[in-house]
Amino acid sequence: MEDIKKQIQEHEVSSGYKDHNNNTPIIKTTVEYDKNDPRHFVKVKVEATIDGVTRKLSQEVVVNSYPDVLNYAAGSEGNLIINGSPYFIGGGLYAGNELRIKNQAEYQYKSRDKREATIFPSLVGTAFVQSLNKIKYCEGDNCNGSNYTSVREASGDSEKKDVKSIIGDTSSTQIKNEKEFLGINMTESFIDKLNEAISGKEQERASMKNIFKENGSGIRELMKYVEASNKLILSPVPPIENSVQSADETSYLKDLKTYKDKINSSLELENESILHRGNFNLDNVDFTQLSYTRADSETGKMLRKSLGGGYYHSNWFIIDGDLNILNNTSDFVNVRANILVTGNVNISGNVKMDATIFALGETNILDANIQGLDDKELVLMSKGKILITRVNTNVDGSFKAIPLDPGDIITNSLNGNLTRLDAFFYTDSTAELYGVGSIFWIKGGFFSKGDLTINAVRGSAEVSSDGMKIESEFPQTSIPGNRARFIVYYNNDIFNDQSAALPRVKSYNLIRGKKIMNK
Repeated sequence: MEDIKKQIQEHEVSSGYKDHNNNTPIIKTTVEYDKNDPRHFVKVKVEATIDGVTRKLSQEVVVNSYPDVLNYAAGSEGNLIINGSPYFIGGGLYAGNELRIKNQAEYQYKSRDKREATIFPSLVGTAFVQSLNKIKYCEGDNCNGSNYTSVREASGDSEKKDVKSIIGDTSSTQIKNEKEFLGINMTESFIDKLNEAISGKEQERASMKNIFKENGSGIRELMKYVEASNKLILSPVPPIENSVQSADETSYLKDLKTYKDKINSSLELENESILHRGNFNLDNVDFTQLSYTRADSETGKMLRKSLGGGYYHSNWFIIDGDLNILNNTSDFVNVRANILVTGNVNISGNVKMDATIFALGETNILDANIQGLDDKELVLMSKGKILITRVNTNVDGSFKAIPLDPGDIITNSLNGNLTRLDAFFYTDSTAELYGVGSIFWIKGGFFSKGDLTINAVRGSAEVSSDGMKIESEFPQTSIPGNRARFIVYYNNDIFNDQSAALPRVKSYNLIRGKKIMNK
């Protein structure tokens, strides 16, 4: 950031314009920014005197080396499809192709496709789109791809709805060309983090990329490569079954106990990367916690030490298998770690997390209560699909009501025994999310490489008297956004809380705000 500031600060340029005295105005630029701002907001101020009048212009921009996907409450590199009335607070929306909106939620109940009439969504923030022509909406029954229409600003038709009518009065719209979008390559990011775990540089990274292959077919060989690096602590593996190897079995059980005691101990892990060979079951039986220290940037989870040449060392817990966090108790399981998973991620029950996870498989989150550990959060990036179900439902499977005063999702002061997911999710696949029966409240965000579809109603919901569908509170038009069954409150703290583990891009990411004329 200091390098950028030096290049801009007090930089003088000529516009080529000459005033009536044939003088060329000199334009001076200054830069202001807060070193402690996790998103690296920069305010650029420009001053010029033209024909004796001094004019000042300022613009806020975000400059960082993180991928774009982390900057939004919800988004897709494809179509962002919003069915019904979710509520988005901060961060904004991004649609790499079309932003499609309708005032009707879709869902499945008893294996049948259903629809529920509601109102349009609400956005406190900015919708980033390819063009105004890429914003489409539909109202009423039987909306499909053929009867979506353009907004008034694009069509010029005064009979059409304007943008604020379909995403809320507190919203704005900004054009962001998909060519400017910096996405995530999950394969490259996974290799980057493996390389950091073994303190690798150019040669090691090139070898791992060659072994792994873009389609991931070389994952077994890749794990053998990092295992042979002698830079990782290795979990014990059971001996090959053989009646004459009782001594090996005894040795294995002893090593396994030592390993489990290390992970489960009240003493936190420090400067060590670990390769767990096989599924890791965090279930209060095999393992009760996974906790690296978070004292500072010199140790534990937050360590990211430069090795020179653009390469770094950081601490990772590598799972060559599935990560299963399956907590059937009322107590919380604690996870503070940077985690790489070659298989799937499964989470259920109560868990507190300060973690970044890269998973090459799919992610299944069922009946989970994911809270931030020490006011931090989970960032989960999955190459496969992410399925999140039964959020905020009662033990018997019935749907929770939303009180008239639901509390404050921002401060997490919630009423009615409701909980908030403290997490940011990314998937390389498509995704469908539902706030119809479930109450999907999240502090974080959700982004998909493929189409992202969000379905939501507002207020309380219950099964109809004939047991064939879900009926939402009526009338929907009078229910405020804070009683939506799908709310995303964008969390930009991830840039600070998870800075050691987040994926990087090779160029600076620049997000421009509006230009403001100052007196």
